[in-house]
Amino acid sequence: MKHQIIGSISSKSVLPTPTVLFAGSVLGWEKGCIEVANLDGSQTLSVLIYRRLTPASAWSLSPYDIFASIAPGASVAADLDLSATAELKLEGTASGAGLLASWAGILVR
Repeated sequence: MKHQIIGSISSKSVLPTPTVLFAGSVLGWEKGCIEVANLDGSQTLSVLIYRRLTPASAWSLSPYDIFASIAPGASVAADLDLSATAELKLEGTASGAGLLASWAGILVR
């Protein structure tokens, strides 16, 4: 089994409007685990997962809603089936003026 770590444990600013946390190729990877942490003490973080079948395709919202409401100071992890996904995008939105979040992932072949 081959693994690749994506993402970072460093923080990223998330605005009250959709902010891209990650967008990139996952082509050839079968599974992945993504963890998102809300580093803010008072705001909620919402993260949507988008996929596309080819780089030329439009982004489609994934049915995974596990990241829909991450409480202040909490983190959430989810396993994803990537076998039919060429590209993946994580898009976060802060409930207030803005917050810091971190995310990391691992891909498996």
